[in-house]
Amino acid sequence: MFWALLLGGLSGQWQPALSLGIVVELLWLDVIALGSVVPPFGTLAFLLLFPLSIIPGWSEAHQFLAPLMFAVFAAYGASYAERYQRVALNPLVDLVTAWFSSGRGCTPGQAVALGAVVRAAWQFSLYMLCYVALWLACDLLGEAIFLFEGQMGWPVLFAASMVGGILSLRTRRAYACLTGMFVAVCGFLAATRLDMF
Repeated sequence: MFWALLLGGLSGQWQPALSLGIVVELLWLDVIALGSVVPPFGTLAFLLLFPLSIIPGWSEAHQFLAPLMFAVFAAYGASYAERYQRVALNPLVDLVTAWFSSGRGCTPGQAVALGAVVRAAWQFSLYMLCYVALWLACDLLGEAIFLFEGQMGWPVLFAASMVGGILSLRTRRAYACLTGMFVAVCGFLAATRLDMF
């Protein structure tokens, strides 16, 4: 929500900024970053989606549905890649240990600086790669990227993203409720013969 408030205030696009911020927060409400847990990169998802409200001027929920799916996969992909990046930076610990024991290697400050530079470069590269891929998909698909046009507003997207809130309860009843909601939505779609694609 920090980025939603900041970018909404800077751009004057409060409605899409806050709406997208709420959706992203609700999606990962069940994630607690403790210890070595690497949660999905919700900030990456928001920063991929928000420029769509500025440059093409999108403001309706159905316009963001397909890009939101891409942003969710990007956020989980970034989390997965972060684990491997942490392992790749483990040799810095050996270099710091060597510096303490023999004076060779690197100081703790150098290790932290190197790790910060590597992480910043990696995250910026990942963001640019995902950003270009999303814009290419939007450009190639054109109007076909809009799912459920005229049938879905922000309240429906908020309700769909509350899955994170339900999962945050971490009880069998919550999972049963989620399953029941999924069955109900599938039944509704089958009954009304709505076709996503």
